[in-house]
Amino acid sequence: MSYDAIQGSLDVSLPRHQKPSFLAVGYMVLLGDTVRGIFFPTLWPLVSSFGGTRAAQGVVVAAFSMGRVLVSPSYGAYSTKHGYRKILVFAHCLIVLGALLYTRVWNVPSLVCAQLILGFGCGTLGVTRAYFAESVPRDQRTVWLGRVTAAQYCGLTCTSFLGSLLARTGERLEKDASLAWLNISPLTCSDY
Repeated sequence: MSYDAIQGSLDVSLPRHQKPSFLAVGYMVLLGDTVRGIFFPTLWPLVSSFGGTRAAQGVVVAAFSMGRVLVSPSYGAYSTKHGYRKILVFAHCLIVLGALLYTRVWNVPSLVCAQLILGFGCGTLGVTRAYFAESVPRDQRTVWLGRVTAAQYCGLTCTSFLGSLLARTGERLEKDASLAWLNISPLTCSDY
């Protein structure tokens, strides 16, 4: 196989009408793991601020994954019957709700609840991958699924750094009395 043949097989440009939907679905993939990654730097300090143990932190981390596990099959079935848009919009709303709850947690059980709801919102991996597999020609599926996987892992790994930066921002914003109603602190700034 020549270099030109390989290069030609990597030409995966999209028709203009598909780009907005591909970007929207790609955003959901990135957001799904950004939600997990961005909270990692502040998770242990938050759990320990409530008197939680390392075991409690394990439960908090597991709650997010449990949320994903519980809803993924249902989301897949729903998207098969009703299309992708409704379930992705619904999941996005759950992510927003979970993040808002996260800013108001008061103990470890409330943090578990917020993580569970975030997991419900992020349980769209199967739906998003099915969308890409269905929407691209067969000879481009692996390339597009590879891009989706890269977006997923970028959300998880790269946004932990962002969570650390936001914690520092939270230190400054916490001192601003006009923002007290938002409950911004180093531990909650990444939620916004």
